[in-house]
Amino acid sequence: MVFLLIPCTKASGLYGGYIIHANDTLVQQDTDPEKTRERALTSRVDYNATDSITFALEDQKVFLYGSGFVKYEDIELRADYIEIDFSKDEIYASGITDSTTGEVTGKPVFTEGEETFRAETIRYNFRTRKGHISGVITEQEGGFLHGETTKKQDNDHIHIQRGKFTTCDEDDPHFHIAMSRAKVIPDDKIISGPLYLVIEDIPLPLGLPFGFFPNTKGRTSGVIAPSYGEERTRGFYLAGAGYYFAISDHMDLSVKGDIYSLGSWGFEAQSNYRKRYRYNGSFRFAYSKNVAGQEGLPGFHENESYNIAWQHRQDAKASPNSNFSASVNFGSSAYNRYNEVDPDRHATNTAQSSASYSYNWPELPFSLRANARINQNFSQETIDMSLPTVSFNMARQYPFRSGMGTADSRWYENIQVSYSAKIDNRINTTESMLFQPETLRNMRSGFQHDIPVSANFRMLNVINITPSVTYSGVMFPNSIRKRWVEDIYDEGSGEYVSKVVTDTIPGVVYGHAINPSLSMSVSQDIFGMFQFSNSRVQAIRHVMTPSVSFSFTPDMEGIMPDYYRTVQVDEEGNETTYSIFDNAIYRTPSIRGRAGNVSFRLSNNLEMKTRDSSGEERKIKLLDRLNFQTGYNIYADSLNWNTIGVTGSTSFMDNDIRVNFGATIDPYALDQDGRRYNKFEWTANNRPGRVTRANLSLDMRFRSAVDDRPAARETEDPSAVAASDDIFGHLDGIDHTAHFYPDYVDFDVPWNINLRYSVNYSKPGFDSRVTQTLNFSGDLSLTPKWKIQFSSGWDFDARDFTMTNISIYRDLHCWEMRFGVVPFGARKSWNFTIQVKSQILQDLRYQTQKSWYDNFFR
Repeated sequence: MVFLLIPCTKASGLYGGYIIHANDTLVQQDTDPEKTRERALTSRVDYNATDSITFALEDQKVFLYGSGFVKYEDIELRADYIEIDFSKDEIYASGITDSTTGEVTGKPVFTEGEETFRAETIRYNFRTRKGHISGVITEQEGGFLHGETTKKQDNDHIHIQRGKFTTCDEDDPHFHIAMSRAKVIPDDKIISGPLYLVIEDIPLPLGLPFGFFPNTKGRTSGVIAPSYGEERTRGFYLAGAGYYFAISDHMDLSVKGDIYSLGSWGFEAQSNYRKRYRYNGSFRFAYSKNVAGQEGLPGFHENESYNIAWQHRQDAKASPNSNFSASVNFGSSAYNRYNEVDPDRHATNTAQSSASYSYNWPELPFSLRANARINQNFSQETIDMSLPTVSFNMARQYPFRSGMGTADSRWYENIQVSYSAKIDNRINTTESMLFQPETLRNMRSGFQHDIPVSANFRMLNVINITPSVTYSGVMFPNSIRKRWVEDIYDEGSGEYVSKVVTDTIPGVVYGHAINPSLSMSVSQDIFGMFQFSNSRVQAIRHVMTPSVSFSFTPDMEGIMPDYYRTVQVDEEGNETTYSIFDNAIYRTPSIRGRAGNVSFRLSNNLEMKTRDSSGEERKIKLLDRLNFQTGYNIYADSLNWNTIGVTGSTSFMDNDIRVNFGATIDPYALDQDGRRYNKFEWTANNRPGRVTRANLSLDMRFRSAVDDRPAARETEDPSAVAASDDIFGHLDGIDHTAHFYPDYVDFDVPWNINLRYSVNYSKPGFDSRVTQTLNFSGDLSLTPKWKIQFSSGWDFDARDFTMTNISIYRDLHCWEMRFGVVPFGARKSWNFTIQVKSQILQDLRYQTQKSWYDNFFR
């Protein structure tokens, strides 16, 4: 036997029965053509090592020592010791035991295509593509498969004896499902014989006679396991049981249901969809029937509720000229009251839904908008709908301008014209009347369009002058007339009274008017600078911006159609003026009489420039804004002055503390009945004015510096959207009716506290009211694996805490523990869950809870 040792070689290889040395000399192994052809490999074998390569020429073997590497077609093998037998087209690999520590290093890592194995030893035949592996660890679609003895067949099927399946990435996993034997079919399934659960090397009496694990890429259809438990008012339950349909790579559907032993039940269907570079969204429908207590006994309660949620987003690349989006959250108030547990939504008494479509004509100034809107108030059970609103607009055009405008443009080149048209249908109703015929009959509809023509001129580089003429037209399906009726029966009081009666006159009515107007405005920045010497404060700059604007509309009575009428309002014969379009959704196109207003505004900004000990300059905003504004109605017969508005804001500590404040001051006094009359407050009561409204809000945010410790785990942010063509999101099978702790846990910031305080003062008449709110939230990372989060507030009227949530999260490497509690109040409840992180074994969990539902019916 002849050995050839080549230390620290470059790449060597073999092709067609020849060994190619590092020095490019060839050693022929067999001169018999038939034998060579029978044994020849179809591709080149590349190999190298960092320590040495030994050749056994007579036995046709190569030995690689130290970070050995072998590549043949799509097969790669790395190990500290590799033995290649070219006579059998076979390879053997293992690690090397350190003589000092006894630790085995450089264990084999075998890769074929997209599959990778880690093992103690590997023996593999290139030609038959069969192998024998001991101590194998391979990743299978998010899980890890361990095998004491493993055989790989030529069809890539893997047979395992004494195996383990786990989602823990440790070589010695914290938990696993022990299998006596198993078969792995790539991209299909894993089938096993008897199996049982092992946690921390302790076998548990939880086993099955056989097992089946999906092993496909992407999503697969399957059963969603329920959670179970007991509630005092609704009895024993199974919640979240259902089926998941993997319809395609772009769409899925889950159908889940809840059932309770005392008669309550619920149903939910949810679908996610995504088309890359086109659109994505989700749809959810839920219906529930809640029964609490025993029928016929005190405390019995029964209700039915529903909720529809739809989110649709169009990718900006899909169509640059059109867009469709939807954000729908519509349902009965009972659903929000008896089913929803999200703290933010529970504390919200309103919900908004909308869907919109827009189109812009390319290279044309025209655009089309259509949207539908629904606003709900759960506390009052009212619904306001706009179904739909369609608008057509023409962007501003300069009909007398050729090319772009310049400073030398003639005055008529500044004339501009635009067009807007809108049609609207509105419904105001209650939940109980939503699907009644009279609701549709009471729908208010209308059409409106405007053609404004205007120009803008600037005098002395300070004064802006804007004359304009606007044609306005409206169309309604009816109009009104009012009349004074004496001795009419009033159903509310049950007596005969005299009052104003409003009659609705059916028939399409079109109203129009031409409204000329003139507006002027002047504004100028005034700078003030206070400089300091021999001080860290270099200067303080004050920017003051006074502005005055004037608008005038002439009286067009006798020139434009008159849509105003008079009606008697009391038995003394007093009359008032009304418009025949008073109940319409758009204003009357013409105004009655002339109008003239002057507006005054004063804006202030205060900044300071400092220099630290190193000489670096820094600007600090002392006052972001302090604004005063009021107005004067020239043609009003009394109460000409508007109220004085004051608004301001400032911030400290790099915006970690923000202060906003405001006030409204009425210059006029009140009479003995609490009504404003034409006498100034300083004349009547020697005061500068009446503060009718004031507010102050304080927002504070305190947080530590970003932690440089390694994050234990950051759970998936639900707001993040993957850039893949696949659908987003997943179904975790957890009973979300009890899942009130947050899904997103951020360990980067060790602690964070947010506080918001606001106080509002109101005194429109003689009576005043002060309301205060205080909300605070935060989180604390006790260690890189412990996280506490909380949110609460203080109700100053009730002198009690608002809804309070405390959640505790513990990262257990491949497991996680969550505990959430609402310690007091109507939603008093708690929930404890410990589960495997991976979605593959999402049903391997323990969950227990005390439902808030028991608090409502005792």
